[in-house]
Amino acid sequence: VDHDVVVDRNRFITWANPAMAELTGYALSELVDRPLVLFLRTREDLERIAATLGSNRREGKEEFEINRRDGHSLRVSVNTRLLNLPDGTELGTVAYVRDVTERRQIEAELARRAEELQNWVNAVSHDLRSPLVAVLGFARLLGEDYADRLDEQGLRFLRRIEEAGRTMESLVHDLLEFARIGRSEPKRVHVDPRDVLLQLQAELKPRLEEAQVDLRLPIDPPLLWCDRTQLYQVLSNLVGNVLDHAGPARHPRVE
Repeated sequence: VDHDVVVDRNRFITWANPAMAELTGYALSELVDRPLVLFLRTREDLERIAATLGSNRREGKEEFEINRRDGHSLRVSVNTRLLNLPDGTELGTVAYVRDVTERRQIEAELARRAEELQNWVNAVSHDLRSPLVAVLGFARLLGEDYADRLDEQGLRFLRRIEEAGRTMESLVHDLLEFARIGRSEPKRVHVDPRDVLLQLQAELKPRLEEAQVDLRLPIDPPLLWCDRTQLYQVLSNLVGNVLDHAGPARHPRVE
């Protein structure tokens, strides 16, 4: 439903359609010839709409809070356009009003739940770290001090414990990174992805050589406008997934 209203140079309403009357709870006769300021809730909104209507822009868009007749407030999105006769005579500004109250309430609720989720993830990740450090630490001591007392099956079980522990450690790290990214704005700069890949290649060199994977890097890639840490995480996950899940191949290559 289109809620339309026309405002003259003095910020008085000169015309409104029935949908606008229904939205505000006023009769059409109560809207026409009334100053727009009566329907705005804050001085800031008044100053913003005055700037929008007083500018030379042919079109504009803003959000405001308006008063309904019953005292309740609405959040509305307002698109404005200059209204001129064919001879250029300015009649005022036509405003197309859309009720976005429910949408903004939903967005606020989603933001609140997202913050709760981030706090929960952060707390759980830290809580998991202590027992995980203990498991990996004792597994390492067991391998160092008692390896000669374990048979082949016992050593295999020990390796499985260590592998599972490292996998869990990686998952906890990813959870912490997820919580950190959710709380902070990315720091975007121009990044050469080749530099990031060279760093990654050096850090993964032992695993790449063990898996006999040929990691081929771009010679002269374009610069990226991004958060360097997050780009590193994306590329690290991509290459790490190959090493973890690619399976056997005659000449494995990541390009």
